Amino acid sequence: MLFSGVSVFATHQRAGEILYRHIDGLTYEVIVITYTYSESPADRCELEILWGDGNTGILPRINGDAGITPGGIFCEHTGEMVDDLIRKNVYSARHTYASAGDYTISVEDPNRNYGVINIPNSVNIPLYIDTRLLINPFVGINNSPELLLPPIDKGCVEHPFIHNPGAWDPDGDSLSYELVACRGAGGLEIPGYTLPEASESITINEITGDIVWESPVMQGEYNIAFLIKEYRNGQLIGHVTRDMQIIISACDNEAPTINTITDTCIMAGDVLIFTVSASDVDNDNILLTGTGGPMLVDDSPATFPETEGLGFVASEFRWNTNCSHVQKSDWQMFFKATDDSEPINLSDIKTVNIKVVAPPPELFNITPVGNSITIEWLPYECDNAITLDVYRRPGSYNWEPGPCDAGLPSESGYVKVAEVPANNVSLFTDDDNGAGLVHGINYCYRLVAVFADGAESYASNELCTALKKDMPVITHATVESTSATAGETQVMWSMPTEIDYEITPGPFRYNVFRFSSENPDPVLIETYTNLEDTIFTDTDLNTQTVQYEYYIEFLNETPGNEFIIGNTKSAQTPFLSIESSDSRLLLSWSAEVPWVNTKTDIFRYNEATSLWDSLTTVTSSGYTDTALINEQEYCYYIRTRGSYSTPGITTPLLNLSQEACGVPEDNIPPCPVTLFINTNCDIPENRLRWTNPEHECGTQTSSYTIYAAPDQLNDFFPLDSLQHPEDTTYTHAFDGAITGCYFVVAVDEKGNRSEPSNIVCIPHDTCSVYKLPNVFTPNGDGYNDFLTPFPYTSVERVDAEILNRWGQVVFRTDDPNLNWDGRNQSTSKECATGVYFYVIDLHEITLQGVIQRTISGQVHLLRE
Repeated sequence: MLFSGVSVFATHQRAGEILYRHIDGLTYEVIVITYTYSESPADRCELEILWGDGNTGILPRINGDAGITPGGIFCEHTGEMVDDLIRKNVYSARHTYASAGDYTISVEDPNRNYGVINIPNSVNIPLYIDTRLLINPFVGINNSPELLLPPIDKGCVEHPFIHNPGAWDPDGDSLSYELVACRGAGGLEIPGYTLPEASESITINEITGDIVWESPVMQGEYNIAFLIKEYRNGQLIGHVTRDMQIIISACDNEAPTINTITDTCIMAGDVLIFTVSASDVDNDNILLTGTGGPMLVDDSPATFPETEGLGFVASEFRWNTNCSHVQKSDWQMFFKATDDSEPINLSDIKTVNIKVVAPPPELFNITPVGNSITIEWLPYECDNAITLDVYRRPGSYNWEPGPCDAGLPSESGYVKVAEVPANNVSLFTDDDNGAGLVHGINYCYRLVAVFADGAESYASNELCTALKKDMPVITHATVESTSATAGETQVMWSMPTEIDYEITPGPFRYNVFRFSSENPDPVLIETYTNLEDTIFTDTDLNTQTVQYEYYIEFLNETPGNEFIIGNTKSAQTPFLSIESSDSRLLLSWSAEVPWVNTKTDIFRYNEATSLWDSLTTVTSSGYTDTALINEQEYCYYIRTRGSYSTPGITTPLLNLSQEACGVPEDNIPPCPVTLFINTNCDIPENRLRWTNPEHECGTQTSSYTIYAAPDQLNDFFPLDSLQHPEDTTYTHAFDGAITGCYFVVAVDEKGNRSEPSNIVCIPHDTCSVYKLPNVFTPNGDGYNDFLTPFPYTSVERVDAEILNRWGQVVFRTDDPNLNWDGRNQSTSKECATGVYFYVIDLHEITLQGVIQRTISGQVHLLRE
């Protein structure tokens, strides 16, 4: 009976969406797809569209045969019947925009079909749909997603319902999904619209687009709407709105169930094969279909033969992938199994995400040359790759990518050092951007191919090598003694062992250079001519407050052919800094060195034994020593432990900092308090109260300072102080104005001040605003003998006039209390009984300063 009623009164629109595709330049083809009640006389041969640039257009229907519409109008195309009483209509036209811009294309068409359960009075509510088109040369050409599964779907009462729009983006953009309200006239949300009632919920998966309704509770037709949003490089570049209809019936059978693989990844060039099957517990006939981007591509599309069977059906998905299928976002396949049950066909939908990853580049050679390393690779097989990114790390990372592991994981320690064109380039020389690589480091490299949309290939194989040891390698820069004037450091290096004597026949010389935080210009401080002299002690230094840095220059001194072979990287002495806090000292240190420091040993001086105790070992560059006594001095030094990654160099490399001392002190302020204010309008006064930091966060407090400002325009000033930590209330009384702002600062016994509390402002209208009674009786009986306002606050002054009914002023004052005794101010004679009028300019004390406001009214003077 329900559906027969719908058929009688149904009018027109059931569902719709707007799509577009780029044609050329600023020209786009726009396609509007609607689903309508097929017998409606409101059937349209064409639709009006708003292009979003201030212009409108007419879109003709382009699908179906010529014929007469139910309204008796001839159309060249009458649409296509897709189900009983459901007609699919496709309208299309092209439009050229004048310039780049952000355009919202929309269609509003009356009316929706009668009886949509969750849209009140749906027969009188238009269907409104829109699509966002962003034309931006920096974003690039864009086409809207294509929605492969129709916006009319069916389900049963108390049975889970699932729908998916089958969205595919031809540009490979990422898609996300969001439920929105259905809209009507003017693109506004429909008054009274609600999501369909469900026994549990109705949701949309923002990643897959699956809409799950768990579970419908009543038969009927329902409409929902959702956005399919496009993202490119993390930027939202457009959306399509789908307004769809769901028809819910009463039925006693079960929907089919699809079985297939979970999401999967495959290397481009491999063949992906899997079986999809569906079964039906009611043994109904099942139609199994599939659609999705892999089946729509021009180059090597996937296949999935449509098939049907009684109670059980299966079909094979096959996709011979290649490099053109590589994209950053996943491909999606949508499989749908539909039974032939009565009175309504039930379906199950499964979405399979497929990630196609480009094959890895292949490194085949690595060669150290001087202070650089050259890597070589085979020509890359995917000619649509844009760049090959070169990654480097010290030491090997023993890792092989899994099926879905595109690129390199962040925890690998690999750092991108270059990107080169993917085609016609097969080698790269790494010299650390001209700074030269470090002798003694075992450098490892990998390549990753990158595509236009940011998709990455699997990482290449790893190749590692170190520079030839034809240079000295600095190994130590350590503090030997701490002093402001007589400090010492020691510098050590490993001698070269792979000298090419044909190029550098010798003899050789080491020049030792020093610079520091005080003197940044390198100074030559020592020279050695024996290759085995590899230790230098630097004396008479201020190692107490200065950090020193050293490097070794290596020279060839063949007579007539003297030249600098090269320099080692510089190495700093570890420098320890100490920061005081309450019962603790915060230690931090720095040491820029060419090797890798992995651990740091911390030592503290023991006054009782006159020895340095080993306190702890850390892997970070900081440490907090706790449970200390305030105002007592503690002294420390640290020892770094590191190494190079090639054999033949001493390990571990141990280097000492200077000795540094610190004194813990209570410099931690109390935590901020939270302020609350209540106003007593009868007195008037503001009653402040605030939280106690000792109770809230355990920080000690000894006093509080209260700050106030008369309004939001003036500066705060210290209003008062309370000298006990438990005194957390304060009363601020006024002569008349309660307006003002406050904050509170907590102070501890060391004078540390907390951050200000929240600011609380009391506006002038917190208490009663200025208001007069409408009657007074100046008859001398002691009651209401004067015209005065009701109790008020925050009025500075007034300019008040009281007039008789002929407009003559009988009383004038600037006293806010007025106190008119009912006499004519000019003659001192009693005014006659009757109605008098007042006009009062109030000068109110507000949070924005003194502001004038005018009030007027009438008052009855009675003498009985």
